[in-house]
Amino acid sequence: ILRPNAPALAPAVDAGGWPLALFSHGLLGSVAAYSSLCAEVASHGSVVLAPEHLDGSASYTQSADGSTMPYLRQRPQEYADDAAWRAAQTQTRVHELQALLRDLRAVLAPTPVGALADEGLQFLCDGRVTLLGHSFGGGTMLETALVIARSSEKQTSAAAPRVAATVVLDPWLLGCSNAVYAREA
Repeated sequence: ILRPNAPALAPAVDAGGWPLALFSHGLLGSVAAYSSLCAEVASHGSVVLAPEHLDGSASYTQSADGSTMPYLRQRPQEYADDAAWRAAQTQTRVHELQALLRDLRAVLAPTPVGALADEGLQFLCDGRVTLLGHSFGGGTMLETALVIARSSEKQTSAAAPRVAATVVLDPWLLGCSNAVYAREA
C-alpha cells in the first residue's frame, strides 16, 4: 500500500540507526537526474542527501534564497587552465558536503515525514556516512573521503563523521588533489 507522507518508522533496534549516504552529481547533473539512483539506495533503509552543488557544475541550481546559477560552460578567466578550475570546483563541493555533515540536525529536522534527527542524531548509524558519486561527483567523493579521514585523524570527538564506504561510478578525477592519487587503499 502506498501512503504519501507516511511517518518515518524508527530504525530497527539491532541496526543502531539509519545509515546515512551523501550523493554528489556529475557535470551537468542535478538531483532530479539521479533521483532513481538515490531512491534505490534509500529503499534499502538509508537516509540519502543529494545536494545540487553551487560551483557551476549542475545543469541548474536554485539556492534557498531564490538565486539561480546555470551551468558554467566556459572556464572563468581567473583560472589558468581547466585543471585549476576543476580543482576549485572540487574544493567548493567538498566544503559544501562538510557543511552538510556539520549541519545534519538542521537538515534532517524538517522533512516531509517528520524529523529524522533529534538532539543527539540518535537515528543515524553511529556517525558513519557512505559517500556516493558519479563522474565529477565520484572525484568529489574521493576528495571528500580524504578530507574526512584527515580531520578524523586530528579529532578525537565521536561527533566527527567517519566514512563507512565510498562508491564512485565512472569517476572523473581532473579536480582531485595529488593526495587522492597517493592515498593508500
